[in-house]
Amino acid sequence: MRACWTRLTDCWPPLRKAVALFTRSASDQVIAKLLKGHRDIADAVSGGNDSHELEVHAQAVDWGMHDAFIDALGNTIIRMPTGSTRSRCG
Repeated sequence: MRACWTRLTDCWPPLRKAVALFTRSASDQVIAKLLKGHRDIADAVSGGNDSHELEVHAQAVDWGMHDAFIDALGNTIIRMPTGSTRSRCG
């Protein structure tokens, strides 16, 4: 996990700041929603669901988490528009 986090923040250093701000400003409800979304996916995979639909849903949940981190910066310039092509490093 640490190697993944280091690689991600090396790819885009502002993410480290965004996550730090998010952890200080996010409501309990927002954090609970993000956790539930990820746990539901993990439970589905553990239960044998390997469908394409789950994969698409998981990608949307993951981007929602990243969007929440970036939104915590309050900077609309770095916010990607919905539906834009997103790329990952690596």
